[in-house]
Amino acid sequence: MLEQVPARYLVPEEDLLPRASLRSFWVDERWVDCLLDGAFSAARLLGVRHALDRLLFQELRAAAVAPLGVPGVDPSSIQRTGLLLRSELVSGWPDIQIDGYGVAGLAPDQTPAVGSRRAVLRRSRLADDTLLVVFRGQASTLDIHPNPEALHHALHRSGGAWAVFPRSVDPSDAGSRPTTPVSVPMAPGGDSIDVEAAFGVFSAWRDHPELLALQLIDGVPRLRVELA
Repeated sequence: MLEQVPARYLVPEEDLLPRASLRSFWVDERWVDCLLDGAFSAARLLGVRHALDRLLFQELRAAAVAPLGVPGVDPSSIQRTGLLLRSELVSGWPDIQIDGYGVAGLAPDQTPAVGSRRAVLRRSRLADDTLLVVFRGQASTLDIHPNPEALHHALHRSGGAWAVFPRSVDPSDAGSRPTTPVSVPMAPGGDSIDVEAAFGVFSAWRDHPELLALQLIDGVPRLRVELA
């Protein structure tokens, strides 16, 4: 997936990928053919050796799309899309994750449909602050987030106090959050939750500690980007 293509061929001018920017692209198979043809032209064989030249070209072309292999489908017909991210996020969070989905129009907290996630064909750092990701298929929506290695408390500052935005436990809209926060009582000193008082606030889940934990624990923050 373009592993041996110099970065200056992918981004010939710095202005095409300024700092703190994200650029999406799709792989043009004709461009790939021209790239390989240019590489072969350095030692092009003519005359009786021309057939060997074309054979080697075809073998290399087949190897270039082999990772796309789907039974019964011409690999060259499978679209490849990707992105280039140049940001301090890349250098500051080396394990940052970028998930691509083949659906558009998702709400910020909407879970993408099962099967819409795109497989990652390549993920490489071209520079300390530049990341290249190539997906199989069209990625219309991106979720950018830290590596989910830990859970975090769901407390947020609201009007000078700590509060949470309760998640719905209704199966029809599980996980959605209202816009109105619920204040969480804190123990004297303000550095820990007053558990007994909190049970009163969240009385609906008093007998269901797993649901209480659902309200007070968050995963990693995510940034959702829809590609034009």
